[in-house]
Amino acid sequence: MVAYTALAVHHRVAREHTIDREVFRVMKVEQYVGAIGIMCMIAAYVLHVYSAI
Repeated sequence: MVAYTALAVHHRVAREHTIDREVFRVMKVEQYVGAIGIMCMIAAYVLHVYSAI
């Protein structure tokens, strides 16, 4: 999920050859989705570790 959001933004920049307001908006969404993805991975790891105990 995190990799997909990064690739989507990079694809948009490569296609348009510019960074405009829309690209900055997409980058903000990327940061938000990436943070949620990282939190989900951490939560899954914690649940996995504590379920083994």
